[in-house]
Amino acid sequence: MGLLDALQIGSSALLTHQAALQITGNNIANSATPGYSRQEPVLNPTGVSNLGNGQQTGAGVQIDYVRRIVDDALQERLNDASSQMHRYQISDQVLSRVESLMNEMTDTDISSAMVELFNSFSELAGSPQDTALRGVVLQRAYSLTDRMHFLREGLAGIGLELTDRLEAAVSEVDELASQIADLNVKVVAAESGGGSGASLRDERDRLLSRLSELVEVNTRIDSNGSASVYIGSEPLVFQGISRGVKMITQDVDGLARRVVAFADNDGIVKLTGGEIAGLQETRDGELAEIVRRTDELARQLILQVNRIHSSGTALEGVSELTGTYQVDDFDVALDSDEAGLEFQPTNGSFLVHVTTTAPDGTRAVRTTQVNVPLTGGAGDITLNDLVAELSAIADVTASVGASGKLTVGAADANCRISFGEDSSGVLASLGLNTFFDGHDASTIEVNEYLTSLTDSCKWISAGQTGEAGDGSNAAEIALLADLSTPSRFGGVKLLDYQQRLTADTAVWASGARETASANGVVHESLFAQRESLSGVSLDEEAVNLMLYQRSFQAAARFITVVDELLQTLLSL
Repeated sequence: MGLLDALQIGSSALLTHQAALQITGNNIANSATPGYSRQEPVLNPTGVSNLGNGQQTGAGVQIDYVRRIVDDALQERLNDASSQMHRYQISDQVLSRVESLMNEMTDTDISSAMVELFNSFSELAGSPQDTALRGVVLQRAYSLTDRMHFLREGLAGIGLELTDRLEAAVSEVDELASQIADLNVKVVAAESGGGSGASLRDERDRLLSRLSELVEVNTRIDSNGSASVYIGSEPLVFQGISRGVKMITQDVDGLARRVVAFADNDGIVKLTGGEIAGLQETRDGELAEIVRRTDELARQLILQVNRIHSSGTALEGVSELTGTYQVDDFDVALDSDEAGLEFQPTNGSFLVHVTTTAPDGTRAVRTTQVNVPLTGGAGDITLNDLVAELSAIADVTASVGASGKLTVGAADANCRISFGEDSSGVLASLGLNTFFDGHDASTIEVNEYLTSLTDSCKWISAGQTGEAGDGSNAAEIALLADLSTPSRFGGVKLLDYQQRLTADTAVWASGARETASANGVVHESLFAQRESLSGVSLDEEAVNLMLYQRSFQAAARFITVVDELLQTLLSL
């Protein structure tokens, strides 16, 4: 071994420990950088040097490669926990907002408004002639419809907001996938030439962490260093290619929904975690169910109140009534889908009372029964058939306008008409003499004719006989608060149905909150493990800094000694 070989050893040591100092300094500089993974130089002896007599020694030191301290399996578990945590955090946030919107357990919730309405009908049953009590009934009805509108519009607004957030999140996922594909190309290029792709891998891991917050993904690192990203079993990124994602419109249970799909073939993305899964699942799951049940509550309230109200009589008969629900086809059975009625009638009948007032003030009442055959046979009644049946009654006129709504009136100015004992529900289906209009929580209204006529309060059908003091119809409506509804409504009371919806919403929100919290604990634990392994410890780096500094100084001293020896040799 010559002095030149010794000089080479010193030079390699000097350069190697200088580079090691740079790596340590980079660790210190990035100690607070989110997602940064600690790096360390891997030192190896380089070559051999002959000492003579067949003896050899090392020829110096070199940095074999820069090792990035990371556990890919741990990072994958951390990303999975992050996906589930963000998924249920979204559900918790949305359902908590819905709970606040429903405003139950206060004096301004729907349950309280329903109780107040039925109580007002109960009070009216005791004093049906009292116009003040009739006014209270209308005021309570307006309060209930306003609260239903508020809730329904609020739920619709949340649904639209979730869709907007979905659009934004999907656009971000598409951009992240493209950036990861680009980084794959850069990592492969950097490492295939023997260089270090540690910083590029850190950037890619940061993007993958953000991607996992949005959608649950599985990542596989290929032998060449590129990362293949899968959503379920479907690839999203493969080497330098991203399939991309986008939003498309799809029919879901008869409703147009914006859902997530792959950009290259419109294939639906199966979501199992992340913010996007939370947004889409909550919108199409719990929120859609709350909307459906809120609409069903309003629908049954409309139907049940209208069936009773339409068979009753007001303080006096009416000269003309026009239905609020239109029929699409006048020549098909009224219970067929082609008729287009929101509420379909059933087989039965109803009574038409014609009250004639003589000049001396005496009244005569003629009652006619109108059959409504709806048995699924050829003789089922159509709207045109019903018009003919009504028109055949003396002093009664019936017609259908261009709007498809039935109008029934008295042919004589001295006559008034009223209805009773409707077992078919056809009056409620057509909107004749009804209390409510509409068909769900967004369209429910107090029937316009109750407020469009002079002394509107008198048109509430509180009785069934037309006699003074008869409040039997109002009493029946009041009983709806305590009566179970038909099987389609689950065989429960209107108030119980609303309370079950409130309870279910609370359970869903609590479940999402607890699951998000549990996944948050797991995420924190895994994050702590990741930081203990991959994070920068300033104490440890300070030790390394001293070590490489001393090694650099020793190498410099070694070179100085060799240089002195060379000078001595040259001076001989």
